[in-house]
Amino acid sequence: MSPSPPSEPNTSTDNESIEELIQQLTAEDSATRCHIIKTLGRLGPEATNALPSIRKALNDPDFKIRLEAAIALGFIGTKDDTHYLLPLLDDEEEAVRFQTISAIAFLRDSHATPELLKRYDQETLHVKDQILRALGHLGGDGVYDLLQRELTANHPTLRTGAVVGFGFLGDPSACTLLQEVAEKDPNRIVTHEARIAILQLQDSCNLDAKKIKK
Repeated sequence: MSPSPPSEPNTSTDNESIEELIQQLTAEDSATRCHIIKTLGRLGPEATNALPSIRKALNDPDFKIRLEAAIALGFIGTKDDTHYLLPLLDDEEEAVRFQTISAIAFLRDSHATPELLKRYDQETLHVKDQILRALGHLGGDGVYDLLQRELTANHPTLRTGAVVGFGFLGDPSACTLLQEVAEKDPNRIVTHEARIAILQLQDSCNLDAKKIKK
């Protein structure tokens, strides 16, 4: 889960160029640096020149800086930036790991899939949920099997993450599994998300059904 955002300093960015923002990343005040990194992240690919500074901030001693840098890198970077994020999967702060996984999913580099799978069983509940959702975006070997396994997890948060992951994955072979969850799971949130996932897969599910009939 994300930590409470720090109070933002009165830093006007209306007339500042991206280069001026980058220069402010050398400020000693961590709240100012957090605000600048967040501002650069919101600019997306327009702030490509800030990437070296954002990557450096991933190693900052302040976990709030690392967290904001991971988020910003997800918005500004490309698949090539995934390897800069991977070390943060072992960060001591749960919030940093959580947001790093989200950024990796946003970059959609399936090379990160084995790293997420490797850490899954040792993670906290909420990070596991985030991993399941991210794996749906990334795909790759082992993803389908883990998502299927977690459809019957004891905790509804994990079952929810699994059905959402299947919705992102887009594999029509999951339609039958999701239908069973939508009809039988005792948790209303899980069944609701399963129905949404089925709707996301509806076209591919219908196509798959036609192939089976033939």
